[in-house]
Amino acid sequence: MTIEAPITPITVTGVVTVSRVDPQAASAATDDVALVRAGLERHPHLRAWLVATDAWNIVVLRPLGKTSTGPVLKFISNPDDRTTYQAAGARHSGNGGWLPVLGGHGPLPRLVAKFLPLLGTDRFDELW
Repeated sequence: MTIEAPITPITVTGVVTVSRVDPQAASAATDDVALVRAGLERHPHLRAWLVATDAWNIVVLRPLGKTSTGPVLKFISNPDDRTTYQAAGARHSGNGGWLPVLGGHGPLPRLVAKFLPLLGTDRFDELW
């Protein structure tokens, strides 16, 4: 996972993974990452949140204290059509993973407008 912010990536467990960036590797479109980052900036309660990429996917991370972050929302790119995404929420029980968000499939601008304002609220937790 690549953190798209000028910080040292630290996980919830405090383990840091360092790897070389392969310029030939698949990654989410820069414009799509910028769209999600701009969406966070539009909402004052989300300005400290971060955006990361995981192959073709875009992950929204919330701050957990001063030095760590945790995944909350993932936009999973459709492998057959890189213009549509599936929104998924982080599962914080059991084995973790991601749960599809109800009504969370379509063009990224629509998903950003629909789900980012709900982050950090009880309404987001009611989506699945």
